[in-house]
Amino acid sequence: MSKPINHDKHKGARSEFVAVAWLLSLGYEVFKNVSFHGDVDIIAWKDGTFEYFDIKTINNTTVRYSLLPSQLNRNVKVLGVNLVDNSCRIIEPSLKFMETVCIECKQSFKGRTFKHKYCGPKCVNIVNNRKIKIKQLQVMGNA
Repeated sequence: MSKPINHDKHKGARSEFVAVAWLLSLGYEVFKNVSFHGDVDIIAWKDGTFEYFDIKTINNTTVRYSLLPSQLNRNVKVLGVNLVDNSCRIIEPSLKFMETVCIECKQSFKGRTFKHKYCGPKCVNIVNNRKIKIKQLQVMGNA
């Protein structure tokens, strides 16, 4: 039996492709970060000037996204992509970080958006390892 297709799983990659096409249509040469890490998703070059973009999937109610201090130092811009109509726009970054609580260790931390649930990689790894162990136990239970 095949699994249903989860289109949300790849929305970040789809947004980056739409952003690349939009920047190309404006006459930019575009260079994409092929790593999953880094402050910049896309570098665009036009008329001898480089511009750096962090690509975000947006909807009609999206107003602001915050950037990391390292991104602000590099003059990274937020390029919002609406996948409903494939439109793109530059979004003014917010300089505020949202105070939240890590759902793993319960420590307070400042996240960039409401989506951040963990204070750092250590807590993310703990949760991922726990999920792996649960799946392994389920497989062993079904064997």
